[in-house]
Amino acid sequence: MKESFIFAVNTVVPIFVIVLLGGILKKIGFLKDTFFAQSERFVFRVALPSMLFLNMTNARGSVRFDGKFVAFCCIGVTAAFVLLCLIVPLFIKENDKRGAFIQGSYRSNFAILGTTLAHNMFGEA
Repeated sequence: MKESFIFAVNTVVPIFVIVLLGGILKKIGFLKDTFFAQSERFVFRVALPSMLFLNMTNARGSVRFDGKFVAFCCIGVTAAFVLLCLIVPLFIKENDKRGAFIQGSYRSNFAILGTTLAHNMFGEA
C-alpha cells in the first residue's frame, strides 16, 4: 500500500507543481494571458500531435490496437457531452456561457494530462 501511494504521489505531484507554477507566474504578472492562448494553440496543433506520432512510431511491436478501449473512450466522451447538455442548462442560463462551459468540461485538457500521467507512470512508449 505504501509503495502504491508513493508511486501515485511521484506520478501526480510533478503535474500539480507545474500547474501551480503557471498559476503563480500568471498571478504575479510574469506570464500574460496572450502567452497561455499562444501556448495552448501551439501544444494542441504542433507539440501534442508530434509527440503522439513519435510515440506511435517508436512503440514496440507487441503493442496492438485495442478497438474495445477506443470504443469505450468514444462512448464515455459522448455520454459526458450528452449529460452535460442536459444538466448544464439547469444551472447556466446564458447560451454563450453554457456552450463554453460544456465544451470546456468534456474536452478539458485530458489529452495533455492523460499523456503526461501515462508518461510518468509507464515511461516512453
